[in-house]
Amino acid sequence: MVQRKIEQNPLLILQDVKKLQTLEDGIFRGMPNLTIIYISHAPSLSSLPQQLLHVFLPRLKILRLLHTGLEELPDLTHLGTKSIIHMVDLENNKIKRLREKSIDIQTEQLLLDNNELQEVEAMAFWGSQIGKLSMKGNNQLKHLDPLAFKGIKSLRSLDLSETGITHLPTVGLEGLETLRLVRTYSLKVFPSVYSFKNILRAELTYHYHCCAFKFPRLHDPKEHKKHEDFLKSMQSGKCSEVTSPSPFPNEIQAGIRRRKRRSGE
Repeated sequence: MVQRKIEQNPLLILQDVKKLQTLEDGIFRGMPNLTIIYISHAPSLSSLPQQLLHVFLPRLKILRLLHTGLEELPDLTHLGTKSIIHMVDLENNKIKRLREKSIDIQTEQLLLDNNELQEVEAMAFWGSQIGKLSMKGNNQLKHLDPLAFKGIKSLRSLDLSETGITHLPTVGLEGLETLRLVRTYSLKVFPSVYSFKNILRAELTYHYHCCAFKFPRLHDPKEHKKHEDFLKSMQSGKCSEVTSPSPFPNEIQAGIRRRKRRSGE
């Protein structure tokens, strides 16, 4: 167990605390200069007090709870800061479900990799501002509600690699720039590429997923026709310089990457 404070950058670190079962409610109160909370390798820590993080930590930049026995998502809905948190890292725990409106936070990165996620309910991230969201390695994650990402703001990067999802929701992902679906073999059908108008990079499992980006006319004829009709209407108006028939310029298409299965997979 290590607890350390530095005058300029106060830190709270608890590492390799095998017997730690809980944290006292109110432990973070009166610590306005706290910048980092780091708790790792605490397998007996299965739950946290409901109001543990109902606290104002104006300078908090990093919150990491790793390799613990946590089965429920910590309640972050009343965690107050003066600016966007750089990282909320909840990797390698035992979190099983993300409930409706259970996440309300402003962070550059929310990492939920290698938990035991089975379900993400509708509007789980409602009101949150998250730049990068990663849930890779949750191979039990099969139920991703069609409205799971509804209400999320500023999401630019999403990683659902090595999960068991069978469909990819598009609501809330309109502004996505980077999408990773590596070794997600359960996802057979890729949604309309016209749902991802800002996409710059995609790493996908099957080669035919990539074809959806390279040949949108064949993948989604109906939406492609709508797009062409829109361009024609633009050409007949003030924006006559718009000529591309595809929503994805060649330089973006060239950035679409595919991952082939290794032999024997």
